[in-house]
Amino acid sequence: MTTGSSHENRDNLDPSFFEVLRHYEGTELGRQEIYGELLDPAESGILKRVWFQQWQEYDLPHIKRLYISYDTAMKAEANSDYSAGQVWGLFNKETWDEAGVMHIRPSLLLLHAWRKKLTYPELKEHILDDYEIWTKRYGTEPDAIIIEDKGSGISLIQDLGEAGINAFPYNPGRENKLMRAHVVSDILHDGLVWVLPRRNKAARARDTNIFNPEIESFLSEVGSFTGNVADKDDQVDAAVQCWQYARETGDLELTTDYRPIGNKPRGK
Repeated sequence: MTTGSSHENRDNLDPSFFEVLRHYEGTELGRQEIYGELLDPAESGILKRVWFQQWQEYDLPHIKRLYISYDTAMKAEANSDYSAGQVWGLFNKETWDEAGVMHIRPSLLLLHAWRKKLTYPELKEHILDDYEIWTKRYGTEPDAIIIEDKGSGISLIQDLGEAGINAFPYNPGRENKLMRAHVVSDILHDGLVWVLPRRNKAARARDTNIFNPEIESFLSEVGSFTGNVADKDDQVDAAVQCWQYARETGDLELTTDYRPIGNKPRGK
C-alpha cells in the first residue's frame, strides 16, 4: 500500500484545489485526505464512538417523547441494500455543576436498533410491528415516525398514511451524507446521545426487550463513518435524521445555544 501527501502531487493539481484543502488543515479528515494518513476507524469517524454517553443507572429514564427513525433501501427487494430502524427516547437528564446547581438537559437514549435486508412487504410489516410494540409499551403512539422521503420511503410514507400512521417525510435537501453527519455531530459531542452498554446487566435484567446486539453493530458503524462511498451508512442515516429532527423541533438544545456573545445572551 502506498500513501502520500496531496502536496507531493501539487504540480498535477489545480491551484483552486489547494484553496479548498486549506479549510481542512488540522482536521482528521484533512489528515486522511490531504496527507494520506491511515487512521484507526474509531478515531477517524465523524461521529466518534467515545462521544456516546453510557447509561449506567439501574432504572431507565422516564421517556417524554418517542421517535422511530428508518433508513430504507432504495429498492426494497431481497437482494437490495440493508434497511435500518431505530427507536429513540427523549428524556430529561439531570446534571449538577460545580456549585451544586442542578440542570435539566433533554437528551436521547437509543432503546432499540435493527439492520436487515427486507423485501418491501417485509419492511412494511416490520415497521407496523414496531409501531404496535412501542405504542403498547409506552401506552401512547410514537411522537414521530421518521422516514427519508426518497426511494422506497416514498411508498412507505403513503402506505403508512393509508393505515392511519402519519410518518414524517425527512427531506435532506441538497446535503450529502457527509454534510448531514457534520451538521449533527455537535449534538453527539455535547453529550446529548446515550446508549445502553453491554455491561449494564441491571437495566437489561429489568427490561430485556430494550437491549439487543444490534446496538453494538450500531456503535461500530456510526463510530467509523467517514463519508467514504465504501462506508456502511444505513444506521448512520437513520440516526442522523432523527437527531436533526429533534434539534429542528427544539427538543434538543446545545450548550452553545445559550453562550453569550459579547454582552448579549444567546438563546430563547
